[in-house]
Amino acid sequence: MRVDLWRRRGPDCHPETLTFANNLANTAAGQLNDAIPLYQQNLASRQRILGEDHPDTIASRNNLAAAYWRAGKLTEAISNYEQAVSANERLLGPDHPATLTSRNNLANALDSSGRHADGIRLHERALSANGNWDH
Repeated sequence: MRVDLWRRRGPDCHPETLTFANNLANTAAGQLNDAIPLYQQNLASRQRILGEDHPDTIASRNNLAAAYWRAGKLTEAISNYEQAVSANERLLGPDHPATLTSRNNLANALDSSGRHADGIRLHERALSANGNWDH
């Protein structure tokens, strides 16, 4: 994998390059040892360049959380999913489809960590909110 091509661009590259880097991390997702550092670097770059509340930054955080979850790093996954939910709620509202997706991801991670009651509570909240937006 040509990760070195992105790394040579430096941490302050153009936002479009960050999209390509995120796609590279998605491609590497089957190889978690490669994907997690790419997602971490991509998130850090997007935070610095686009800001914490930019939709692409939130997407990067969600992608990193998913990689952590697949790797069995549930504490890190939950922390990042919580931050994604919080940012989506703040920017888009509690019933927006992106917020509901983030909340569902968090619920799944909580359930995987043995926090079944917390996971069920969030799934129920997402399900009840699902009728509050137009299709």
